[in-house]
Amino acid sequence: MEKIIRLILFDVNKLKDDFLNISYLSKEDIKNALKYKNMIDKKQHIISSYLKRKYVKNYYLDENKKPISNDIFFNISHSKNLVGIALGDIEIGLDIECKNKDRNDKLINYICSDNEIEFIKEESDFYKIWTSKESLLKCVGIGIVNNLAYVNALPLNGKKIYNDETYYSHYIDYLDYSISITIKGDKNFKFELIEEDAYGD
Repeated sequence: MEKIIRLILFDVNKLKDDFLNISYLSKEDIKNALKYKNMIDKKQHIISSYLKRKYVKNYYLDENKKPISNDIFFNISHSKNLVGIALGDIEIGLDIECKNKDRNDKLINYICSDNEIEFIKEESDFYKIWTSKESLLKCVGIGIVNNLAYVNALPLNGKKIYNDETYYSHYIDYLDYSISITIKGDKNFKFELIEEDAYGD
């Protein structure tokens, strides 16, 4: 039986002016959000906190600053106006990137293997590679490493090997965003995509 991963996405444009008053937030969440000068950063922090409080409840940061819960596996990502949380019963990594940035050939040559460079035919293909690598590393729990060219992004949908461990990934195009989910293990999984807002609209 295939595993089910829940992917919950929140568009920060849905937030109203009273976004500091949405449910589930702690005083600490609000205090930390107010440290950000940029409004998008404030809103991303608020929604990240909201999603974790609502769907995870009890969590802490490990030595690599990865949020961990003893009750459920989860991972958070955000880019521009989109914040997401992936939830499941197995180690999981999630990465979201907005595709509206300019192509950077120097960066492509730095982070991509020869096969991945060959895969990139148009602007948006770079973000498929980037999110695939990032979701794998977040699943492993180590974040960005120096030798990114040696981290397999391909296949975007299927099995990958990293440090002799097997992982399985899925890639999703969502509006102007590239999204990748990776879980630990060699079995396929399905994902349930939920578009969330804090107001029940």
